[in-house]
Amino acid sequence: MPNMANITVLDSDGTTNRVFTALNPAGGDGTSAIWRWEDSTKLPMERVRFEVSSSWNAQRTARKVQTVFIYPITRATAVAGVNESIGSIQKAKGGDWLYSQVATDAQIASAAKLYANLMASTLVQSVLTSGYAPN
Repeated sequence: MPNMANITVLDSDGTTNRVFTALNPAGGDGTSAIWRWEDSTKLPMERVRFEVSSSWNAQRTARKVQTVFIYPITRATAVAGVNESIGSIQKAKGGDWLYSQVATDAQIASAAKLYANLMASTLVQSVLTSGYAPN
């Protein structure tokens, strides 16, 4: 079973590292290990979040690994320093990749690259090969 750790991945520009900080390890089957890109310029609800969970299938003949990726989209309001949530780009637990029509091309490219690089990371690859979320 993998150990929970931070994950560093490249953003869409190919040179900027983004560190997804380990917030919470999986507590067991069906619970999520949670990471967040701790961008200090954003409030916690505005930060990119990644989750991995694992469990047995109904017959207990196979392991399932599920991921959730949420890239919030915000915009400034008339009040300085206050943003409003206007949408998101996300990979839902059921497997769909969804992006709000308010997302810019740059936001979509960044979200796609971050998710792809998270999936290719050594830690997530060990989750996929072991069938267990990190604790």
